[in-house]
Amino acid sequence: MNFMLEQMTFLRYFIPLILEGNSRGVRSTLYIDPRCNKYNSAVKHQHICRDLAKIVGFDVVMASDKKPSDGLSFLVEGCSRDLCGDTETASITYVTDFIGLGKDYRDSVDHILFPSEYIAKYYNCDWDNNLYLGNPKFDIHLDKNSVLKKYGLGDKKKVLIAFPRQRLASSLPLSQIYGMLKAMDYEVVVKSRGKDPVAGWYMGDAYFEDASWFPHDTMELMSMVDLLINFDSGTIEEAVHAKVPTINFEIKSFVPFKFLYDADYCYSTKALSEEAFIKKTVELTNSNYDKAFDESLRKITCESSSKKILDHFSIG
Repeated sequence: MNFMLEQMTFLRYFIPLILEGNSRGVRSTLYIDPRCNKYNSAVKHQHICRDLAKIVGFDVVMASDKKPSDGLSFLVEGCSRDLCGDTETASITYVTDFIGLGKDYRDSVDHILFPSEYIAKYYNCDWDNNLYLGNPKFDIHLDKNSVLKKYGLGDKKKVLIAFPRQRLASSLPLSQIYGMLKAMDYEVVVKSRGKDPVAGWYMGDAYFEDASWFPHDTMELMSMVDLLINFDSGTIEEAVHAKVPTINFEIKSFVPFKFLYDADYCYSTKALSEEAFIKKTVELTNSNYDKAFDESLRKITCESSSKKILDHFSIG
């Protein structure tokens, strides 16, 4: 199998498929696209790719030196399609990027791997070459205690703040949110990205900025927290998978996976008084929402996605 890597964030989709291939005796090659200049570009972090290759078991080459000549080539949102040669191509969707990008690549790839038919129809993207085989990034088991040990964190109850983009942060009551969480004796864990660094007090008790590309740090952190504070980001997807209740502050005109916010495990609002915030935090963290989480999860993926994908293509 071939995997075309432009950005490091693609690894969360690729490595579960590589691991499934390994279990079937199928060797995979990761082709690094050297043309990306983003903060998360694979060429900037190629040493990490080579370290992961030794741990996971796959080959790494520069796509400028060698291109795939046979087998199935996996992409993300059509990226690096021009480097795939004449191989059969399967493009994986990335959060909701397909809404804007799909028109540019859907006719140039053989298959588009959608997490679910529900998502494709919800966004009017049920194209003829879609395959609904789940989301491979969720084919990973994370142990809470192992994650706590990895990052040197204790057993205190934790809240994850998916920090908003800097251009939006100044208009939000972040100081009050942090203060209320600290008053409730939460350890405040903050997650941002290299392109949106956080400084000072807003780094909370523990701060993460692209700390791990695989397992991806957002998914690792979600496995050990009791509550998510979100700001209309696609992180709600990981929260549903990890069954983490959410308080969401509505700040965007377009909200990825808006339908996931409509269940009981999530309280979404434009503003929240201190009394209401505390009340909702207590309510969300002391209730069982397993049924609602399971219903939402069925809308965004299926079990054993990597197995289903390789089975569909008769790999191994």
